[in-house]
Amino acid sequence: LGLGQTGGTQATFSSIVGDGSFFAEYSVHDSTDLAVLYGALPDHLTQPTFQCWQAEFTGEFAGVATVEFQYDPTGLEWAEENLQILHWTGSAWETLSGTIDPLGNTISVDTTSFSPFLLIPEPATLSLLAIGGLAMLRRKQK
Repeated sequence: LGLGQTGGTQATFSSIVGDGSFFAEYSVHDSTDLAVLYGALPDHLTQPTFQCWQAEFTGEFAGVATVEFQYDPTGLEWAEENLQILHWTGSAWETLSGTIDPLGNTISVDTTSFSPFLLIPEPATLSLLAIGGLAMLRRKQK
């Protein structure tokens, strides 16, 4: 899928060493599915579903690739300016901060490899949501 539709992606390479094709498959997975596929997610990630991209380049590149992901803003439980991408390195999850365009619903990140990418909120946002939720519960109990 190209940009302009939910799940679309685009990649720009700093240096292509061997020709190939870039493609990415978009899906929505729950945390249980992701844990089975890739191992446990970081503890601070508690939302029920994640927007995911399985990206691949069939050629070879040197340096970094800038990948732009078009996400679905429907149902996000956090502000778009707090989005990040979580990248599976083959053995661990790595957080990639990026450039967010909330009007275009895109986030761009730099990476040196391709594999699964997840759209997540920054950890501080989750902490604030949890604190706000606890405050609301305390208020209701009084």
